[in-house]
Amino acid sequence: HPRLNSDLLVCAALVHDLGKTREFTYGAEIGLTEAGRLLGHVELGVRLIDEHARTCGLDADRLAALLHCVLLHHGADPSAGRRFASAEALALHRLNALDASVKGALEHGLTHQT
Repeated sequence: HPRLNSDLLVCAALVHDLGKTREFTYGAEIGLTEAGRLLGHVELGVRLIDEHARTCGLDADRLAALLHCVLLHHGADPSAGRRFASAEALALHRLNALDASVKGALEHGLTHQT
């Protein structure tokens, strides 16, 4: 959409699941790390992004906007005080849900064109 900050949305789309690299163990079997079990990929991702953003000099407002998108990519949680405060966060959430829905449909036999 032309009124969205496309740089923010694309960046958020690229990094929103970054925490999964710390949530799971990889090898012959995939399992949860202790941090993954206790914190989950969203919190782990926020920590990774925050750490790396500070080393590359990302300004505080842009970092906050990015972290907001990542924190809400699974949806708002009013009980935790997390509501959509940007259209980009809402768009990322909806795109993430669409991706999961299409993946599920394909896994359940919906065919795709090649």
